[in-house]
Parts: sequence; C-alpha cells; structure tokens
Amino acid sequence: AAIANGYAAFILDSWTQRGLLNGSCDVSPGFNTASVRVRDAYDALAQLEKIPSIDAKHVAAIGFSHGARVAYMLASPNLANMYSVAGQRFVASVAVYGECYNRPTKFAYLRAAVATPLLALLGEKDEDGDVRECEPRLQALKAAGAPVEWHVFSSAGHAWDQPSFRSATMRPYPGAPSGSVLYKYDSKVTDETRERAFAFLNARLGK
Repeated sequence: AAIANGYAAFILDSWTQRGLLNGSCDVSPGFNTASVRVRDAYDALAQLEKIPSIDAKHVAAIGFSHGARVAYMLASPNLANMYSVAGQRFVASVAVYGECYNRPTKFAYLRAAVATPLLALLGEKDEDGDVRECEPRLQALKAAGAPVEWHVFSSAGHAWDQPSFRSATMRPYPGAPSGSVLYKYDSKVTDETRERAFAFLNARLGK
C-alpha cells in the first residue's frame, strides 16, 4: 500500500491468482467477474481491518472501467449483506468510466438500491460507461433519495486517464450501441477526475 495525503491505497488484484494475467477484457474467464470481484473487495476490506495503520471504518472504493462496474455494485446494500465478511461497509464508492448496465446480458451493475454514497464520472462520448444508460438510472436513484452524484465530461471517451491512448482509438465492444468504444486520453479530464474524486472522498471521510 502506498500512503500519501492521509490516504493509503490498496490495489486489489483479482486476476493474477486466477491465471488471468491480462485481466478479463480480451478473454472469457468462465465466471461472473464482477460478482467475484465484489466478493474480493469485501475480503480485502476484512484484511485491511487487521492493519493497525488503517482505519477500517473509513475505507472507500474507487474503480476504473471494469473496476468501476464493481464500484457501482459496492454501493448496493443487498450485495453488502451478501458478501461482507463481518458487517464491514465501504463508506463511499467512486466509479470512473464504468458500464452501469450491460445491454446484451441485461446485467445491471448499478443496482436499484444504493445505500453507500456513490460518485459516477462519465464520458459524453463513451459507449462503454454510456451516459444514455447511466444518467437516467442515476436520476431515478437520486429522486428516490439515494446518495448518488455524477458528472459527465464533455467529449470524453473511455480510458481518458491512459496516456497510451493519446491517439484516439476505436475498439470493438458488443455492448456498445455502435459496436465500438472510443478510447481517448485527455489530460484535463484526468486532472478534473482526480479533483472531483478527492473532493467527494474528503467530504465523506472527514478530511
């Protein structure tokens, strides 16, 4: 874990131990990766409670792309009850350019009930974390009193914080309406993502 500005960062690797050295984007591992990673996240939370330097009652989750799908699910009270080892809960969750609903499988990562404060950061041009699917669901949750917030970055595609996509790239994805997703690095959006994520977390972690 790396510690800076009062935060300790624990990076959860759900892939290496399962022989998926390149993650699950290009191969099918044969199991529901999101559900498995939710369980992994709660297992990690239980382990963090054993580290003296960590305040386990003030642990938040942040995920990018596939990890953002998991971050949506970590805001669900039903999944918390199902997977939490001993009643531990994340105090906040941040989903960055993550798919909230998969059209082909009709699998909802953003659940109908949200109890954990959730921030969704979306790209206007991203057909993976598609605003057209996510924003109506977030609006309905907010109208029902759920602790959700979101922001849509104008003209941003997917993976906007990855310098390897300085040259915009279209990658095929069957869950996208057009059949492909725009991968496009944007340094300004990356900086604003950091600012918005930390402002959201600071408010919920009492910093």
